[in-house]
Amino acid sequence: MELWRIDEAVKGLCYDVESLVQNKNHTEMTEDELAYELAICILGSGVRYEVCISYASALKQGNYLSREFILCKGARGFLENVLSKPVNSVTGDSIYNKYRYPVRGADHILRSLSNIYAKYSCFKGLIESHNESDILRRELINICPGIGPKQASHYLKNVGHTCNVAILDRHIIKYMEMSNGVHISSYNVSKIDRYEEIENKFIDLTRNFGFSASIVDQALWFIMRALGGRVPA
Repeated sequence: MELWRIDEAVKGLCYDVESLVQNKNHTEMTEDELAYELAICILGSGVRYEVCISYASALKQGNYLSREFILCKGARGFLENVLSKPVNSVTGDSIYNKYRYPVRGADHILRSLSNIYAKYSCFKGLIESHNESDILRRELINICPGIGPKQASHYLKNVGHTCNVAILDRHIIKYMEMSNGVHISSYNVSKIDRYEEIENKFIDLTRNFGFSASIVDQALWFIMRALGGRVPA
């Protein structure tokens, strides 16, 4: 599909995203909700979104993300057990047999939440200690195993810390390569300094759409994912 047609589709979808997507505000969210959003970001690495939110929901429902549980002896085993069992999809009628990386997922969740609780006591303490989104993003990367620039950016958007952020996954990168005619390797976006440089270029592109960067990012994600192989190389 030609670039101009993609742009038109994105512009139209931006209106729907803005009106339908529920905007969250971290000041109004509970600790369980803030921990759940981080679990989604951790479990989403290399795993379909529908799967990761289903397992994150199972952990939340079992109270496995609370400070009391995470600091208990044997927490890692319980987390791994949940990630190794079948769960119902929260987005449809499917049943997922197990999370793709149960050992890694349990380890990253335990260590990330433990670091946050040890250093800040709670998620609100973490967020309130960093008013600037770029500083909070770097802190998340520093203290949360399994969280890179993309996952940290996702968290900032999901808890309403900023709308001026991009989740540079393969769909968004594909669009940027079509728009700019340059190749962006996965290595480039795995380092925060380079990530911020590319993100700034994306934010410049979004000005043409008349919506915030996070709205355009989400609309683009839907369009590019739906197009799949029909996007020119």
